Amino acid sequence: MSFGTEYQRIVGMPKLTYSEKSHECESIFGFFSRLCIIGDITNEVIPYSKVESAEIPYYVSHLTLRNYLEMQACILTGAYHSAARSLRWLFEMNVIGATACVKPVLLDYHLNATRGIDLSEFEKFLERCDTGKIRISKGKYKTIFDQFKLPSEDLLSLYSDLCKYVHPSSISFDKGLTWPNLQYVPEKFDEIFLLATKTLDLVFWMQSKMCLCFDGGIVQALRYFLKDDDGLNQYLPMTVSLLSSLK
Repeated sequence: MSFGTEYQRIVGMPKLTYSEKSHECESIFGFFSRLCIIGDITNEVIPYSKVESAEIPYYVSHLTLRNYLEMQACILTGAYHSAARSLRWLFEMNVIGATACVKPVLLDYHLNATRGIDLSEFEKFLERCDTGKIRISKGKYKTIFDQFKLPSEDLLSLYSDLCKYVHPSSISFDKGLTWPNLQYVPEKFDEIFLLATKTLDLVFWMQSKMCLCFDGGIVQALRYFLKDDDGLNQYLPMTVSLLSSLK
């Protein structure tokens, strides 16, 4: 197979995927627009906050945008397992980032700040994770979800499903994907799309929670999500519940 032939086939994959799954693809694009709204909020409001952890939402939201674009590219081009790996990153980083802003002691008992840690301390915490000195276990995730009054069993099940695409498992050892090229597989697309909607509900909840730690016109800005001009609220029950309760 020549490079030119393979290149043209890969370039045509998003068009094929969109032609078969237009509604789902429109939702994927719509989610990106909503992530941009959160990014705009962190751009305009949080830099003026005097709270130490104000920089964390900025970097988490903008890195989320970058990683979401990678996930979007993967799911549109048939790189389904890579898309799931990006979703796992989104899951982990947004939970950790929000917890660092709201109640960092849940991540590590050394982080005993009452209102959140600053960016440099957050980066040091991540470095300790890199070296294995700190491990964010499923038990720790459960504690965080319980503290936030989120459906911990559902979210831990989602996390387990995402991990199956990263580690050796019956899902990652898919004998149906042994051909040496990327192809549109509707069943795989549907699997990853469902995981994406569940993950993004958690991402939006966590990013909203991060933003609500700070002063400014945050509440009014976040209420934009409830307008649902793009029909995405059906996929975001946790986020809609949180934002609907805002005074």
